[in-house]
Amino acid sequence: MGNIIAFWNVGSKLTEDSGIFGCSANGFSTEEKCASPNISAFSVWDPVLPGEVLKGSYNSVPESLSRLSFTPQIAIVLFNKAEGFELFLKRVSALLPATAFIGGGAAFSTKIPQGELLPDAADVCVLAVPEGNYQIETLNIYEDTKRHLVFEPASLREIARVRELPNGRWQNAISYYRSIQTELEIEPDNFEKLCFCDKNRRNLHCSIRNGNLFAGANLPENNLLSLNLISREKASDKLREFMRSSDSLIFGCAGIRSLVDEPFFTGKRSLAGFMFGEIVTCGKKAELGNLMLTKLKIV
Repeated sequence: MGNIIAFWNVGSKLTEDSGIFGCSANGFSTEEKCASPNISAFSVWDPVLPGEVLKGSYNSVPESLSRLSFTPQIAIVLFNKAEGFELFLKRVSALLPATAFIGGGAAFSTKIPQGELLPDAADVCVLAVPEGNYQIETLNIYEDTKRHLVFEPASLREIARVRELPNGRWQNAISYYRSIQTELEIEPDNFEKLCFCDKNRRNLHCSIRNGNLFAGANLPENNLLSLNLISREKASDKLREFMRSSDSLIFGCAGIRSLVDEPFFTGKRSLAGFMFGEIVTCGKKAELGNLMLTKLKIV
């Protein structure tokens, strides 16, 4: 017996005790189906994975992981709310330094304001997968604009002011971002074509909140960022190439999905879901990122 993994669109969650491990997505794709986010749809990944499923709160699951009888090669992590997740990920990464982490945030909507998980859990579900023939791949589809910044944070996720390196002046972060949008002829309501990126090539989606630029994941501790850019054409080409692999469980960002025209499909025996934040390992540790693609491939 193995673990059945699934994605479904928000509101299409199975209600019975199904024995499935999965989460709601902002649309998903298989080899034959491209499910838009606004339809009722559910799909399972053809391969089943061995391992143990752990569920609970951000406080209880690390304790459960510490009692495992084996060291996982892979940990697939699905969570339903952003608050508290990055501290959780930092804790479990330290607890299992030899384990590779992948996963993301379950999608939600105005009618269903919290991501849906199976099995039901307070905060998070983890599938701990023992040693096997797996590899994890991560892709940043964006291109560096060669604009490098130092920023003044207002919180762990908010940017108040920025200064272009090496000799730029300090500016209001929103005003600066708006000026670059204008310069590059990007629509004011489009926050996906232009994003921030840290030294490890981890992307951060931004929006406007509380008079500051608000990042979709915690800001880097060194207060340094670059600006990255992608066109619809290049986003489409790179997404389709990444999804073409077989025997893969793919986690993509919902923001990237918004840049690409449907339909788009996976390779044979693969399943791709689009998340509200995805776990990426760009440097030495797993972190929450945005506007990224990552996959678990059976080799």
